[in-house]
Amino acid sequence: MDVRKLYDEGWKYLEERKYEEALKCFDKVIEYYEEQLGINSDEDYKNLDGKLRKLNKDEIRLFSDVWSYKGQVFRKLGKYEKALNYFDKALTIYSNNVYALNNKGYTLRKLGKYEEAMECFDE
Repeated sequence: MDVRKLYDEGWKYLEERKYEEALKCFDKVIEYYEEQLGINSDEDYKNLDGKLRKLNKDEIRLFSDVWSYKGQVFRKLGKYEKALNYFDKALTIYSNNVYALNNKGYTLRKLGKYEEAMECFDE
């Protein structure tokens, strides 16, 4: 599976506002990395440190970014709480994901959670 190609294709669909197609691509990328890392549940995401050692830096960033882009789809659809879950998952994988932090802050602002939003923007 060419994960990078799927990732790029999903991003293209996101830019074109073809959200269903984008999500299909992003989900395939996520499934690939979850399989590689042995992630079977949300609980597994809480204990990622050792598992992430199987990936190089670029793969970790891509895995984090794809969750962030999935969150962006739901933010654009006005499903803010769902979007927040995806931004948080992106940040669990790579805590310095500026894109996820920015989008999380924007989403929190839309929900009227201004102090939390500012914390994201400050980070």
